[in-house]
Amino acid sequence: MARNLFDNLTEAERDQWAAQVKELRHKAGLTQAELAAEAKTSRATINNLEKGVTPQSATLKRVLEALGIDMESVEFQQQTQRWLTTMGTLIEAIPEKRRSHHVDLAIGTLAAGIKETNVTPFPTNVGGTPDYEADEYQAVASDMEGGPEEDE
Repeated sequence: MARNLFDNLTEAERDQWAAQVKELRHKAGLTQAELAAEAKTSRATINNLEKGVTPQSATLKRVLEALGIDMESVEFQQQTQRWLTTMGTLIEAIPEKRRSHHVDLAIGTLAAGIKETNVTPFPTNVGGTPDYEADEYQAVASDMEGGPEEDE
């Protein structure tokens, strides 16, 4: 992503980010006043933002950073940026009730494209179906060749 991501966001993009603030704030366990203090803005600004008022780029950046979102440190190749935009558009088009399920499927499909030698499957249906018969696997990767890391 571009270094000056927040400086280049359109109004619609700022609205999309702002629409996530309330949920992110709740997940962080913060009140509007606490988030406002962290973001060096007013509680009224946070309230307006959560009600759909389009924030200025600088305000949005401070609020998202206070919530632990640091988009400027993430950089993707241009093709990946196009794919992310396409995926985001498709995700937003899915009715919210079904969205999570379909996003999980897409993530699983993308993760299946990673073919590392140090990935070992393990069943996710522990106690249900024995010995990998349910075709429900997750991958465990480690930095060391040969298998998952073990606690020392």
